[in-house]
Order: sequence, then C-alpha cells, then structure tokens
Amino acid sequence: MDKAFIEELVALMRRTGLVELEYAEGGNRVKLRLPEAARSAAPANPGATPDEAKPEPGPVSGQILHRAGMAGVFYRAAEPGAEPYVSPQDTVAEGQTLALIEAMKMMVPVTAEAAGIVAEIHIDNGAAVAMGDALVTLKPVEAP
Repeated sequence: MDKAFIEELVALMRRTGLVELEYAEGGNRVKLRLPEAARSAAPANPGATPDEAKPEPGPVSGQILHRAGMAGVFYRAAEPGAEPYVSPQDTVAEGQTLALIEAMKMMVPVTAEAAGIVAEIHIDNGAAVAMGDALVTLKPVEAP
C-alpha cells in the first residue's frame, strides 16, 4: 500500500463519516482511526471547489427535510433495476419508505415523518452519505 492509497482511504472516511476503518490486502494491513479534530473538520462537500460547492438545502416553511441518520450508501430502490420508492411530486403517507441507506451490509429504511409530497431528492442513487446529509424534502399535503 502506498501513501496515496492511504490518503484516499482517509478521504473516504471523512466523506462518509466513518470514524475507524481497517483494510487488508495480501500481507499488508492498515487500521485507521480519525482523531476527534479531524472528524469535525470534514468538509461539507469534499473535493468541491468554492465555485462548485452546492449550498446546504434548507426546508421552506412547513416542509420536512429528511437527513441521513447514519453514514452509508443511499439507494432509491430496493434493488438494482427496481422502481424507486419515491420520485419528485409523489404523494407519500407517514411511515412510507422513501429510500434506503446501506451500512455494514444492513439496509436501513428512510421513512416519511409525516404525509407529504416529495419536493426534492437531494442525493443521487448509489452515492455515499454522511450522517446528517440532506436526503429528501417533503412539502405538506394541502387540505382538500
């Protein structure tokens, strides 16, 4: 393992919110643990230049912003090729599955906190997410 590869692993840890990572290849093994200071210094948009940095989405009054409760990989569907759980403009019920986050081979559902209409999906399918990243915004369902 060379220094560049180890630096890539550290960057991955910061992007995904991992605190500790162990990697083995052949006879080589490395165990990395980010110090507290490095964890809080992780950039909001790693690798983005100031011109490319996307502002953190914030909900408009009455909207509900669902955030990642853990680091992992964001999936919009149950399996590759399947229909996504939700798409923009879909109406959802409270408790309905909006997406999944995979972490350590476990699939954890992201569920709607309240009924609403999908206003925006902030993360691409298959993208790594860190704890607290914006995932899906719902706007309230208007009364008939």
